[in-house]
Formats: sequence, C-alpha cells, structure tokens
Amino acid sequence: MTISIQTRHADNIAILVMSGRLTIGDSVAALHDAVEERFAAGDKNIVLDMRDVSYVDSTGLGTLVTSLTCARNHGGTLRLANVQPRIQDLLDVSKLYMVFQIVELASMKIGD
Repeated sequence: MTISIQTRHADNIAILVMSGRLTIGDSVAALHDAVEERFAAGDKNIVLDMRDVSYVDSTGLGTLVTSLTCARNHGGTLRLANVQPRIQDLLDVSKLYMVFQIVELASMKIGD
C-alpha cells in the first residue's frame, strides 16, 4: 500500500492527513509534492498527521527531513502529529526526535 494524503485546514495550519506506508518510490514523491504544493499555495505552517502511517523506511525518513528543510527554506514550520510507536522508535534511534517537533493534534485544538 502506498501513501494516501488528504489536505485540510484549521486556522493558519495545513494538515496533511497521511495513511499507508511512507517508503521508497511513489510514496515519498507524493509527500514531497504535497509539501511543495502547500507552500506554493501560500501555506506556511504544515502538520503531517501520521496517525494512519503504518511504516516508514529510510527513504521515507529522509523525505520527512527534506520536507522539514523545505518548510524552513520557505520561512514556515513543519510538525509531525500522532506518530505511531513504531515510527517514534525509528525517530528515537535516529535521534531525529531532536529535529522534529512532535505534537498531538488534539493538543493543538484543531478541528475537522
């Protein structure tokens, strides 16, 4: 299963709701394109809702870092939300938990 990405907005935040697997191939390209599209549309704050992301490989992890760099280059922010324990473990092992701001969407008071 590749990644599916739906966009919604709350206040000044673009929320990319992701589901599936973020792996080499079409999935990472889809995420990269979705992030670029949001900045091209004028969004400055992006949250990647990873509640339904079941797996991230090393290429997917690299794409998350690239997306964060893209956000910073556009003067924006990119946060991860609702990260599953298995993916959190990957962020911990790779020390990327120190790079990303990880939040729960409920704590951000964002509605549908």
